[in-house]
Amino acid sequence: MTVYVDNARIPYRRGSRKLLMSHMLADDTEELESMARTLGIKPSWIQYSGTYREHYDVCASKRALALRSGAQAVDPLFLVRLRQQRRKKELEDG
Repeated sequence: MTVYVDNARIPYRRGSRKLLMSHMLADDTEELESMARTLGIKPSWIQYSGTYREHYDVCASKRALALRSGAQAVDPLFLVRLRQQRRKKELEDG
């Protein structure tokens, strides 16, 4: 199983702070949650939990930590294809 982080660098403002965010996904929910714990990310920050779109948004420092912790760097297009595969499977499984 694998955790993936893209290099999207999407601007996000939190108060006066400007952050660049990426997406973190995994092959399964358990692995995604495990990496989130390793990174100190709150479980409540998961987006689209239990769906093919399930992911966390991570700032640049958490992305770097994820990579040091074994996540695989991918481009955003890879994540699009991964989500398409998951969506297809979700529709097939009902």
